[in-house]
Amino acid sequence: MRYFISKIFLIAICLNIAIFSHVNAGAKLEKSIITITTAVKSYDFLVELAISSKEKSIGLMYRQSMAVDSGMLFKYNPLQIANIWMKNTYIPLDIIFISHDGVIENIIERTTPHSLDVISSTAKIRAVLELNAGIVAKFNIKAGDIITHDIFDN
Repeated sequence: MRYFISKIFLIAICLNIAIFSHVNAGAKLEKSIITITTAVKSYDFLVELAISSKEKSIGLMYRQSMAVDSGMLFKYNPLQIANIWMKNTYIPLDIIFISHDGVIENIIERTTPHSLDVISSTAKIRAVLELNAGIVAKFNIKAGDIITHDIFDN
């Protein structure tokens, strides 16, 4: 009986590894440069673009780390109130909600990994930018700052 339970446990672990590897391996997203312009300086980030519903639903789930100058940009069309959660997300994030013209509407800093709390935009937005937690504070990024990228009308 003990052998049978051990074998089932081993199979379950292998399946989880295969599923998580598939999720991350399938995430061959297009990359692009965005520029955040604050009152003091501009900063460039190399971001992955999450455009399709599937790409947006997976987002940064299951990733263990992300380069400091990287992030993920989620595009919404039409404009909408965006609702995000941190389920299966291992990396604490700063989440930036962006209007159609690239203006930052609101920011939620240092989200809690694996939280099921819903994080929402305060207005209808074009995009959500996810960066490593602490970037917003480090570069003094604020609501009203401008993000430049092809998806915005700026």
